[in-house]
Amino acid sequence: MDLIKPEDFLSKLCMDTFAGYAQAQIKKARGLNKKINRPLDAELKSVLNFCFVIYNNGSVPIREWLTDHKFTQQECGLVNLDHFRNVYLLSIKSN
Repeated sequence: MDLIKPEDFLSKLCMDTFAGYAQAQIKKARGLNKKINRPLDAELKSVLNFCFVIYNNGSVPIREWLTDHKFTQQECGLVNLDHFRNVYLLSIKSN
């Protein structure tokens, strides 16, 4: 900002507009929502991190449900449930 000189602009309004824009850009660059201030998790999330099963009058993460019922992800399939958005039926491959 020290490099901005009033004589380099056509008018005071032009200088104020440019200086305001420059200050806003610097503020954005130092913003608190930048990834550098919020490092990524060490473990990348998979689809299973966002899947839940309706169970016992509530919902539980699917990984927990699979472990409790001794199933693996490979034994399961999903079928789209008609007339429900983002709801699927879970089918288990029988042995």
